[in-house]
Amino acid sequence: FPDTNPLGKRIRIGQERYRVIGVMDKRLSEARYLGGEEYTIADIAAWPWTRTPDRQGVNRDDYPNYKRWFEEIAERPAVQRGVEVLADLRSEGFDAKAKEILFGATQYARR
Repeated sequence: FPDTNPLGKRIRIGQERYRVIGVMDKRLSEARYLGGEEYTIADIAAWPWTRTPDRQGVNRDDYPNYKRWFEEIAERPAVQRGVEVLADLRSEGFDAKAKEILFGATQYARR
């Protein structure tokens, strides 16, 4: 049944972030990357979601294997280029049409 308590949802989501980072840290104690010893789509897909642990209340220093993995991937030239593209897009911001499509009623329109 649906959880209607907003505080309960926030607490559950908060606990989940620590659990997920903990699972990643444990896995990364056993292998260089999430999928093993080779850099794979698993790392490519997971890395962006772990870029802002401070916003989520997570301290990278508490998870040494996760920290090593994160920093190693952050040093990859292709990742750095991708982060630069994102920074450029963020500095430009969204025009009114883009905001409506992303956050307004238009986001639900069938295209």
